[in-house]
Formats: sequence, C-alpha cells, structure tokens
Amino acid sequence: MSSEDRHGSSASEACAYRKRARMTEAEKQRWTEENREAFKAYDELVDKYGLFGDGKRLF
Repeated sequence: MSSEDRHGSSASEACAYRKRARMTEAEKQRWTEENREAFKAYDELVDKYGLFGDGKRLF
C-alpha cells in the first residue's frame, strides 16, 4: 500500500489546499477593514473591564 493510499491525499493535494488556505494581502486588508468596528468595540471592552485573569498573572 502506498503512502498516498494510507493517508488519503497526495502531496500535490496538500499543496493545493495550503495555497487555497492562504489569504492574499488584499484579502487580509479587506478582512481587517470589514472587522475594524468589531476590533474597536473589543478594545473598548478591554479598556473598561480589563482582560480575564488580569489579577492572577504574575508578570
């Protein structure tokens, strides 16, 4: 039994998957812009309430 048969995918399929999984720089910029409001809201919550465990960490 070949390695390809045992694992169910070939190296070329794995490479194709990785290529699809990577975001282009333009996609990253678009995603960041689309989520800018959520980032701001999260930052405001952290400023107001702090992070979970802030009183517990030792550093």
